[in-house]
Amino acid sequence: MSRPPRRDGWLGVAVVAGVAGGCAAEPPRSAAGPHPPVVTRTDPATAAMCPYGGAVVRSGLDENGNHALDDDEILASTVTCNTEPDQPAPVVLVRLDAEPAGAHCVDGGTAIRSGLDRNRDGVLDDREVTEIDYVCGETLLTRLAAEPAGVHCAAGGIAFLTGRDRDGDAVLEDGEVEHTEYECGDEIARSVTTASRGELATLSHIRAIGGSLVILDPGPVSDLAFEEVALPVLEQVGGGVRISGIKFLARIALPRLQQVGAAAEILDNSLLTAVAWAQLAEVGGALEISRNPELREIAAFPPLASVDGDYRVRDNPALQTVELPADVRGGIEISGNSALAALAIAASDRTTAIRVADNGVQRVTIAASAAGAVPGVEILDNPRLAVAEVTADQLGGLVVARNAALDQLAVFATEIAGRLEVTGNPALTAFDPSQLTRIAGAIEISDNAALPVIALPALPAAGDIHIARNAAIGRVGLAALTQAATIAIDDNPWLPSCAVAALFAHVEASSLEQNGNDDAAMCRR
Repeated sequence: MSRPPRRDGWLGVAVVAGVAGGCAAEPPRSAAGPHPPVVTRTDPATAAMCPYGGAVVRSGLDENGNHALDDDEILASTVTCNTEPDQPAPVVLVRLDAEPAGAHCVDGGTAIRSGLDRNRDGVLDDREVTEIDYVCGETLLTRLAAEPAGVHCAAGGIAFLTGRDRDGDAVLEDGEVEHTEYECGDEIARSVTTASRGELATLSHIRAIGGSLVILDPGPVSDLAFEEVALPVLEQVGGGVRISGIKFLARIALPRLQQVGAAAEILDNSLLTAVAWAQLAEVGGALEISRNPELREIAAFPPLASVDGDYRVRDNPALQTVELPADVRGGIEISGNSALAALAIAASDRTTAIRVADNGVQRVTIAASAAGAVPGVEILDNPRLAVAEVTADQLGGLVVARNAALDQLAVFATEIAGRLEVTGNPALTAFDPSQLTRIAGAIEISDNAALPVIALPALPAAGDIHIARNAAIGRVGLAALTQAATIAIDDNPWLPSCAVAALFAHVEASSLEQNGNDDAAMCRR
């Protein structure tokens, strides 16, 4: 299977109108009343303009209706020059996109983008755009339609239709079509944006999309609404995938999808219950599945080998299981999933951070998958969490805070390169960091009402240490500690003050402070 070119970012349906390029010479203008079609013309650049050749793209409105851009109709011109040739110079492409109402066009209009086709795929990608001109007027709309076998596509394909919304109904009707391009066969080189049941059906035979795939809600047009996104033979998307804000969507079925070249996002689909992409193995950007309140199942992540960016699963309150990819080359965030019962995270050597927050999990295990290191970890505000384990040779940092039911916390690591914070876990009775021999950042252990012992017996030196408001602590075990930046041990009512004084006697620090501990308790000598 041929691999379509990778795309980054989100693109609409691209319209390649010819050869063009460079620096805007004239400002855009707005016209009142009915507008004639937007037309472009490409002229060769002079040698004075471009020593190695180039093109001048001129654009404007076809005021006289002769289907050509005359000199007196030009509204904008741009020049794009070829670089010094050490290979055949890339051609200059033009793309017309709808421009929403805003700073460039008060009432909307058309953005004319141009630039060199540096990757030579025949499509002007966003990252190849070097100049943008604007012609303001009616909104530009796009539509997909099946193209039967014939003069345009010998074996059939898809027609990409473009035109202005002259009647303002947000639908591109046949009489409004001004430009048509064709993609033949089962591969599409460009990006595709759709918000229609019929257009999804048109894409059902497509095996590969070279650009991005964006699927959005059709809005108030009820006959375009859909409950399922089903692309049964789609295997590759060279750019990103975004399925977002679709009101009636209940299921996403991409059973043969193996590779997404950029980010993948499934967001804000209020009735979505299941995502099926069992063969997905690689995502070339971030992967986010968030704010889908009815989502229960993601089937199945085990084949997913790598995500080249952040991995975020957030605010899906009905989601019951999450299987993480083996190699996340960014941060991992699992948060706001109240039905999630357990979570196991294997961090690769390219994972940059881990955050587990506000889930329904009862058990969390985090471990290094290979190289022995785990980045900074935060385990926060999980109200039913009872057991947490973190295993690695080295941790980037560890914060465990405000987990109301947390009873056991085990840290099987020898080194923390950053901060250790265990705070606000009122049910914590067992905390084992006994293997730690180095903590580079501050140590904060406070407001753990049931914790009886703090033991770091192998730790010889530390930065700032603060142990406070732990109502049940009777012993602090820091037998190997001889150096610290500062130590403050305050308001631990069952901790003998004499034991704290004994600790201070063998530690060199710039500040040693204790207040509010048990002055009446006796210590053995």
